[in-house]
Amino acid sequence: TNKYLQRHTQEFFALKIRINTKKIILSKKKKKDKKLKISNNTIKTAKQVKYLSMILDKKLNYNSHMDNIIIKANAKKNCIYLLINRFSLLNIDFIIYLYKRCILPITYACPIWSNTSKTNYSKPQIFQTKYHRNCFKQKRIKGIHADANILPIKEQVKKLTKRLFISI
Repeated sequence: TNKYLQRHTQEFFALKIRINTKKIILSKKKKKDKKLKISNNTIKTAKQVKYLSMILDKKLNYNSHMDNIIIKANAKKNCIYLLINRFSLLNIDFIIYLYKRCILPITYACPIWSNTSKTNYSKPQIFQTKYHRNCFKQKRIKGIHADANILPIKEQVKKLTKRLFISI
């Protein structure tokens, strides 16, 4: 593989394209990885990499990414908690608006992670359920989805993924 890298490095150099050798790559191999070098610089391998707000791991199962999504969503919820708790005097429509604008973007890049496991789908769904139960004073969750005009997370991901593939 180093032979191919050296050949392409020469082509990039001729085209005046710089290669960032500090980038980290993923590797599926369990044995000690072969060192990849470009212009006498070694490229590091890693178990997981953050790329455009996505945490990618070797197996592409998105476990770390989904855990990170929930941490971010909880942080956002905690920031607006005084506005959205069950004793809030705010209009329900405004609480739904806050959810859609502040917290629902946790589905960012969902067409990429749409093939994740049921366990990973359950993490944001549990978060969504807790958020709405807190705001809507113990209604049944199906009624909350209907009243708030909000899809369950899996349905939201399907809708956004379908929209992406239609646009392509």
